[in-house]
Amino acid sequence: MQVLCGPTVYSVGVPSLGRYELLRPLARGGMADVYLARRRVGGVEKRLVIKRLRRDRHRDPRFLDMFVREAQLSMSLVQQNIVPVFDFGRIGDDVFLAMEHIDGKDLGSSLAKQRGVGLSPMLAAFVAAECCQALDHAHRRKEPVIHRD
Repeated sequence: MQVLCGPTVYSVGVPSLGRYELLRPLARGGMADVYLARRRVGGVEKRLVIKRLRRDRHRDPRFLDMFVREAQLSMSLVQQNIVPVFDFGRIGDDVFLAMEHIDGKDLGSSLAKQRGVGLSPMLAAFVAAECCQALDHAHRRKEPVIHRD
C-alpha cells in the first residue's frame, strides 16, 4: 500500500529515513549500519545505499564528529573508483549519508569464491591499480585523509 504525502509517495510498513525507504540491511560496522534503500519521486525509483550512524553511537560526540568528517570528505571526492555520495543529513536522532548503489559483486565475495585458487595475477594487478588510483586522488587533497577501516 502506498500513501501520497505532498509530492512524495511512501510505502506503508517499510522502514524509512525521511524520503528514503530502507529495504534491507547490507552491513554493520563499528560506527554505522548500511542499508539498501530507494527513493521514489514522480513515478521514478532510484536504488541507493544509506549509511546511518548506529543508534548506540549517535550521542557520542567522537563518533558524530568522525561521521560528519567522513561525509564531508566523501561528498568532495569525485573519481571513477570512489562511490559517489550525494546526500548527508540528520532526521531526528538519525545521522546518515546517501550514496550511489553499485550493482554487482563486492571484492570480498569475489575473493571468498576464489579461495584456494586466488585471482589471476593480471586481475589482482588491475584491482590493486584501481584502488591505488582512488587513494591517490583522495591523498592529493589539501586536508589530510585518515583511514579508519
